[in-house]
Amino acid sequence: TCIRNPLPKLASFRQWTEIGYNRNAVSAACIAVRASTMSEAPLAALEDKQGINHNHPIAILFRRPNPLMSASDFIAFVSTALDIGGNCYIYKERSLAGTILNLWPYSDELVAPIVSDDGWVTGYAYDSGMVSKQWPASDVVHLRNPMFLDPLKPFMGQSTVDKASSPIEILNELEETVYTLAKDNAVPMGLLSAQEELSAEQQQYIKHRLRDKTRRGEPLVLGSMSYTQMGLNLQQLDFGTVRAQLESEICGVFRVHPAVAMTFAGLQSSTYSNM
Repeated sequence: TCIRNPLPKLASFRQWTEIGYNRNAVSAACIAVRASTMSEAPLAALEDKQGINHNHPIAILFRRPNPLMSASDFIAFVSTALDIGGNCYIYKERSLAGTILNLWPYSDELVAPIVSDDGWVTGYAYDSGMVSKQWPASDVVHLRNPMFLDPLKPFMGQSTVDKASSPIEILNELEETVYTLAKDNAVPMGLLSAQEELSAEQQQYIKHRLRDKTRRGEPLVLGSMSYTQMGLNLQQLDFGTVRAQLESEICGVFRVHPAVAMTFAGLQSSTYSNM
């Protein structure tokens, strides 16, 4: 008997896409470097005595995996899927005679393995939310993230973005903090104290004035009120040093040198000649 592993929640794959690809420039740069350079060494069919056979059917298929993707597009998708989700599933579309016509890559968002009681994969389940299919294992090439295999499920890979999620999340929050400070004229959060009790109208007016971005730079006369800083300014945040440390940690998980990813940490200590 076989049991079907539940499909990974769509929010999980999309969460890593949002956190580590759409919102974080450093991890996105690492993913892009790996995706763009993996195709520089083209896939080829190597025969024992004849060497590389450019006319072998699989070599021709490598050059045009399917009608909608070039070889570089195909490999870039595979690399990106491995980094974000940990796995890539390549479905082999066959003719009626069994010949492989096209290769179609899918990520963890849509495909999950079907596992038997003894822990081996017997097939794969595709679910787009509108269409559900089951494919035999022989029709799918399951590629796993070679850097992070799941020790509890050896047939699965783990997300590189997930492994770097702590520094990614911290850097995202740090950049949002800096953005907020910039929107507020680099004035940190603080507390306004009045010696006398203010009316509701006065309190509302002060709140409105402080939130009005159209009057940026116009002085606010506080009168008998005093201001106490409660947040950190840009100097106290030491943004450059903290950012460099987080960038280096993210690049370390991806195994992409900070200079190659063109990050602040990499460019700060590298020259063009050694990059």
